[in-house]
Amino acid sequence: MRKWLYDRPWIWVVLFLATLIGASLVTVIIAEVNKPEIVKPKAGRRGAATSSLVAPGPMFPA
Repeated sequence: MRKWLYDRPWIWVVLFLATLIGASLVTVIIAEVNKPEIVKPKAGRRGAATSSLVAPGPMFPA
């Protein structure tokens, strides 16, 4: 088996490309399954204004 693979180096290139394509497909499938749902606000309701949000205090008070 080793000699057979050693004599045919193109198989390693094919295996590498197949692995890359497989990983890409898995990434796309996972991204599609976990796609976030964008919820638009209703026309009559408004969210909190940015001015009403409270800024956090200093991380390291002196």
